[in-house]
Amino acid sequence: MKKILLALFLVAAATPFFAQDCEPDPQYLDSVGVYPLPFVAGENGEPDTGGIPDTACVGIFYQTNFTIIVDTFVINGTQAVPEYLVIDDIENLPDGMTFACNPADCTYLFQEPGCASVYGIPTGDPGDYSLQISGTAYFFGGTINFPISFPDPGLAPGEYIIHVRDAGDENCGEPSAIESPAAINSVAVAPNPFTDFTQINIQAATAGTYNFAVTDLLGRTVDRQTLDVREGDNSFTFDGSDLAKGIYIYAISQGDKVTSGKLVVE
Repeated sequence: MKKILLALFLVAAATPFFAQDCEPDPQYLDSVGVYPLPFVAGENGEPDTGGIPDTACVGIFYQTNFTIIVDTFVINGTQAVPEYLVIDDIENLPDGMTFACNPADCTYLFQEPGCASVYGIPTGDPGDYSLQISGTAYFFGGTINFPISFPDPGLAPGEYIIHVRDAGDENCGEPSAIESPAAINSVAVAPNPFTDFTQINIQAATAGTYNFAVTDLLGRTVDRQTLDVREGDNSFTFDGSDLAKGIYIYAISQGDKVTSGKLVVE
């Protein structure tokens, strides 16, 4: 079977499924703080409020966004007006997940809405991961700073929990945006993890031109190419010898449908 050295071809149609980009949610633009608010269980028949809305599933790409608006805070009973806020870390993320900010340097100016995106492919154990967003508020040109966090009993009580479940869980149906193209029956990668080279095996119901894309977990393209796929079994060699160790996302797209998976470079 003919083996073709793969690079990537990332088309615009595939980009939204793997980008960590975010935009501030318009419904929160008149608010102050980080939204959605942390989860708080309702009491005395009241409904639950806040929290991260979606379930993350092992082996499936996941993304959730936070809107961040810096304005006057009340700290220890005193109003404080920071010039800007910097997110330093999001702690206790599931294995395989990271975060990125908009603005990219995670610096949010006074009254200028921004956002942060938590994203990636969970690779660790299923469970409930309680996140802590930690940052620093700066005052008087940065000469005075104050640590700040969400959730926080004084500012925003509750919990930010990412629920990670096995891929077979009832809450883990494949999102429609990344369903396999109708012309592809299956995709297998072996070996995976790999060091230099691996084989991408595609079983196709019909021949056609497909776009094969690989990105890192920051959404950056590492290589690209279109593939001429024949009906039946196809085998392509992917060269990862120039890649740093870590997890990458491959995507095979045709039209508006994409099938995806992970590549692990050791």
